[in-house]
Amino acid sequence: MNFAEAYAFSEFILLGKGEELTGGRKRPALLADVFESYIGALYLDQGIEPVEQFLAEAVFPKVLAGVFEEQTDYKSQLQESVQREGLGPVAYTIIEERGPAHSREFVAHARLSDDIVGEGIGRSKKEAEQIAAKEALIEFNRRYADL
Repeated sequence: MNFAEAYAFSEFILLGKGEELTGGRKRPALLADVFESYIGALYLDQGIEPVEQFLAEAVFPKVLAGVFEEQTDYKSQLQESVQREGLGPVAYTIIEERGPAHSREFVAHARLSDDIVGEGIGRSKKEAEQIAAKEALIEFNRRYADL
């Protein structure tokens, strides 16, 4: 769910020719910035109550409904958890590519120091790394849940 698209913010932004030609109007990072700017402008113009009302009506119901659950970035979650415990950076390595070019499969390892903490198999390198991070995060949470 992209709030900036849902509220047609892209129709109201001014872009340079280069940004327009390269699809900036649909770029998620730019739309997220526009949405954030809208919230800030609403606050500066009208105060906190209209911001709270907008969020309560437009954002929070979608969060509570689980609209964002499929967009989980396991790599970021894992890195944040590992840093919180002072365990160093997580590194990802593609250890294998298999299958024909039209149906390629990638195998990724998530490593913490010299230890393999997760393995993932996916149709893209990014997907394989996310799956490896998810596996590592599950194990990390199991190990550190009692601390």
